[in-house]
Amino acid sequence: MSAKDTAIAGISAGETEVVRVLPAAGALDREFDYLMPYRLLPGRPASVGDRVRIPLGPRRVGGWVIAKPATPATEDLKEVLGWRGLGPSADLVELSAWASWRWAGPRRLFLQAASPPRIVSAAESAREGLAEEAPLPSWAPEGLAEAWEARFGIIRVAPGTGRLPYLKAVLAASAGQILVLVPTEAGASALAAGLRGEGVSVALLPDGWAMARAGARVIVGTRSAAWAPAGQLGTVVVLDCHDRSWKETRSPTWEVPALTLERCRRAGARWIGLSCCPTLALSSLVGVFTTSRGSERRGWAPLEVVDMTEEDPRNGIVSTRLAAIARQASAASPLAVVYNLKGRARLLGCSKCKALARCEACGAALVGSGGDSLSCLRCGLVRPVVCGSCGSTKLATLRSGVTRLAEQLALLGVEVSEGETAAPVMVGTEALLHRRVRASVVVMADFDQELLRAHFGAAESALALLGRASRAVGGRAGRVVVQTRLASHPVLQAAMKADPEILARSEEPLRRQLALPPFAALAMVSGEHAEEWLSPLGEDVGGGRSGPGRDGSHGAVELSQIGEGRLVLRAGDTQVLCDALASLGRRPSGVRVEVDPQAV
Repeated sequence: MSAKDTAIAGISAGETEVVRVLPAAGALDREFDYLMPYRLLPGRPASVGDRVRIPLGPRRVGGWVIAKPATPATEDLKEVLGWRGLGPSADLVELSAWASWRWAGPRRLFLQAASPPRIVSAAESAREGLAEEAPLPSWAPEGLAEAWEARFGIIRVAPGTGRLPYLKAVLAASAGQILVLVPTEAGASALAAGLRGEGVSVALLPDGWAMARAGARVIVGTRSAAWAPAGQLGTVVVLDCHDRSWKETRSPTWEVPALTLERCRRAGARWIGLSCCPTLALSSLVGVFTTSRGSERRGWAPLEVVDMTEEDPRNGIVSTRLAAIARQASAASPLAVVYNLKGRARLLGCSKCKALARCEACGAALVGSGGDSLSCLRCGLVRPVVCGSCGSTKLATLRSGVTRLAEQLALLGVEVSEGETAAPVMVGTEALLHRRVRASVVVMADFDQELLRAHFGAAESALALLGRASRAVGGRAGRVVVQTRLASHPVLQAAMKADPEILARSEEPLRRQLALPPFAALAMVSGEHAEEWLSPLGEDVGGGRSGPGRDGSHGAVELSQIGEGRLVLRAGDTQVLCDALASLGRRPSGVRVEVDPQAV
């Protein structure tokens, strides 16, 4: 680059500048200073977030420019080997540092999520300019005005209520770019197509990364789009913000609502969540604004409960009622049967009185732990193999698979398909509902599997599943049938009365008593060297002793061992927990940390 070109690009005199780079290499999570030759740059100075290629020992690896220090860390600096295109914006580079602390994970993994899927040398042109903020239109849907005024809020909308009117109202009033996050790829694609049909400039991620960076009016995507480039972010809208897909199951276990809330706080943007059943954790972060009772009742499908304790056990899960509904199904009025059983069944029931084996402390399902004992995977309780209702010692495993269920229904003389293939009767796991299958009736073949899962959020997930079933049948236009042995469970009462607050009132005292989120912050640490790595936090990790926090104060973090190589950290709030994890230094190979686990 000539001296003239250098001056035009705003680069100071000389041939190089110092950049600080975070390598995208293995388990290494350290920063190094390099010299950036001007000849490698695209007619401008290096920017924070640029992707580069660097020498690292004997290897050549990729990395990100995360700073431009005035004084290098050492005088003997190597040169950057190449410029690899645009990367995360400076605000996302800063956000990655916070996310690394919040979820105890390598910063490079968050920067990878914020980077384009391919090399981008220049941002594409957006088709329309950004609007200035305006008042919400008079036709704005229920609940939006209150959430808009609060700037951060969840609107509780019934499953059958359309989401598009909310997005159009936000589009009419929001300044800057609008980031809309959708749980499924199919839903994101359909939404993007609908907005483009309205003449709106839409960037659908991941392919629309360059257009999003250029300033597209609306950015649409799934979980990874929470890291979408948006230099003038005005509003973030998270559809179905209660959905389990918003949480990354791989380490680091970050989640969209918490990340996007922090991003909006930093950018001064609004955050709007739409949910038919906000979780207690979400409700503790932002306010919840409700629609009218009439709207909620119209959006939840009528719920019919089939009490399986009165059924002939020889019929398995094909009750008399399910058989009758299946015989009435047709191509014009299809039936979807949902049965979530993956792998080996663990649900136990009494052979004499048909009662389920449940934990007396927390209500979860008990499983056989070998010998003559039952154990609870949620709270750790262990007790003898005895029915809690009648005292019988004979318990049977309740098992059946999706394929077997489809075969049983086919014996009734109806056309059955396993999966999403169209047929009068469709059988599958809950993925059947995620594929936007339309049905007149949805039957939950064994809902106890959902109500009694080991994780403490099982009840909330079960209500969310009923909400998705209500959406699949079009709200009041269809019907949801639940087969269960727990006919009076608060989840069923909440869905039947179209009032998710019933479940919240039931869950809150239990969570508070057991010190579970949102009344405590948790992290699960597992692996061969987990106890050794956590030892600075407490003298006797296995005994559940309290240990010092980052500032040295005792009682900040409590550690307990719940299994071989599995430990739980519990703190009063997220700040204390994440500071304690950050104080431990580099994590040994093979040790996994899950912040905000779904089960303990």
